[in-house]
Amino acid sequence: MGDPSHVPGQSQDVGTSTKSGVFPRVNTAACASSAPITQSFCNSEDEFCDSGNSLAVHLSYVQAFGTQAAQFVVGRVTSNVTKV
Repeated sequence: MGDPSHVPGQSQDVGTSTKSGVFPRVNTAACASSAPITQSFCNSEDEFCDSGNSLAVHLSYVQAFGTQAAQFVVGRVTSNVTKV
């Protein structure tokens, strides 16, 4: 959440960001291969992951996406448990 190495347009992206973070990843190939098991939350104007100017946006992820993130993790764990 609020990853400063965020690069927009990746399949695991969640949120409204359209810009790269302050330290964008150079090689996104590894991100593509891990997309089914990861989510990256970044909203527009986040000071760190969207190179914006709002610290408030950066500090709001748990409130904005906490339930969604928890459901994603539980879903991944549950699907892996049923495969064992």
